[in-house]
Amino acid sequence: MNETPRLALAYIMPQQAQKHVTHNEALDRLDMLVQASVKSHLLALPPAGPDEGDCHIVAEGAGGAWAGHDRAIARFAGGGWTFAAPDDGWIAYSQAAGVPLVFAGGAWEPLAAGLPGSVATLGVNASADAVNRLAVASDAVLFTHEGADQRLKLNKAAPANTASLVFQTGFSGRAEFGLTGDDDWHLKVSLDGAAWHEALVASSATGVLTAPKTFTAASFAAAGAPSAAWTLDAVPGRVTLASGATLAFPIGSGLIVVNDHNASGATALFLAGGNSVVLVAQSTGSTFVAGTPGAGQVGVFHNPPTTSYAMKSNLPGVGVFGIVLFKTRNFT
Repeated sequence: MNETPRLALAYIMPQQAQKHVTHNEALDRLDMLVQASVKSHLLALPPAGPDEGDCHIVAEGAGGAWAGHDRAIARFAGGGWTFAAPDDGWIAYSQAAGVPLVFAGGAWEPLAAGLPGSVATLGVNASADAVNRLAVASDAVLFTHEGADQRLKLNKAAPANTASLVFQTGFSGRAEFGLTGDDDWHLKVSLDGAAWHEALVASSATGVLTAPKTFTAASFAAAGAPSAAWTLDAVPGRVTLASGATLAFPIGSGLIVVNDHNASGATALFLAGGNSVVLVAQSTGSTFVAGTPGAGQVGVFHNPPTTSYAMKSNLPGVGVFGIVLFKTRNFT
């Protein structure tokens, strides 16, 4: 054997004269093939005026000095061209295309075309695992359009499963929105990543938006014990109030919207602040008043000695009311 089996580098033979010639030819071949970089891979004819050491991948249908060397790596040196026929797995960088090429199956292809269509895990500046199969550590991530729309899809297996986006601080959840446990849209928040509070729910059937955390039994109790029986209704934001009962609101000032779920179905808007209440607007048939109610009325008023406000029902029998509270914020 006079040359190496893979790169065809000539061996220096025993008692060979001019050993430096064989050695230099081997170095030239290594210079062509190691860390291979070619000017182009699309030319079928030699370029005019090549520089010493220029390399090309010969395209199909080669002619001129390249005839019969399709797909070979050609190197210009000493006024002529030398060639290396590639084997599967050879890689060369095409300067003209700006891409690495790999030789496989008798052809040169962009290296990406030889990669598998899918991988089990992928980490970009981060470590992926069996749960987080795609992990990216970056200041920003960009998904851009390819001429028109751009849509991010989260798909779950069944209504009882979850498809959502979770926002974390130190890998502890603080906010989440999406389809969590059903097909309605939910927005919820957490202070510690363990206890979650649902702030908004949009019904997939009707589009109606509800605020489950408009108030809680604990927040109302903290505002002042009621003078008679009241209970939170099963529907978020709704209470059942006995006749003559007073319900303390857990706000110091703000807007109060009350809807009568009884016979009148009326709605009223109150502005509470400065130890007084103003009835801003009400619908036809309303029995709402600002202040202590008379018989058959429902009143919203300041609730001394506290700094909060209250509602009292003097309707006959048990009344059901929908309530939304908007607390004002102090800007100091």
